[in-house]
Amino acid sequence: MILFDIESENFVYEHLQRTQINLSEIKDFKVRETAFGLECYLKDDAENDENLNMSRTYLIRDKFTNEIAAYFVGTSALYVYALPYPKLLKYYRALGFQRLSPENETFLHKYVKPDYDEGCIFMYQTL
Repeated sequence: MILFDIESENFVYEHLQRTQINLSEIKDFKVRETAFGLECYLKDDAENDENLNMSRTYLIRDKFTNEIAAYFVGTSALYVYALPYPKLLKYYRALGFQRLSPENETFLHKYVKPDYDEGCIFMYQTL
């Protein structure tokens, strides 16, 4: 976790829970229609994920206006839906990804995996 602000020429990067002001100001954060899910995550889920140690959220503020310009999230796991090619699966394993148990993979394929990933293999890596 970044415990101090990082500054560039035009922006300041700070942890979401650094101040109570950050938590109240995210309520005013707006995005274009095409990125509405990003807005919802910041407003509705980011603080809870922080409290559960699921991820870390960092705000990027305009140095001159102090407005929140963007944010990014650190996470505790990565996942991919890999095409079922042996060389590709071997490559992902070499990067540290692993598969679920057969029972969990069956559950995931039945209830979680999107239709457009049909035939792909879920792999994950904890960080």
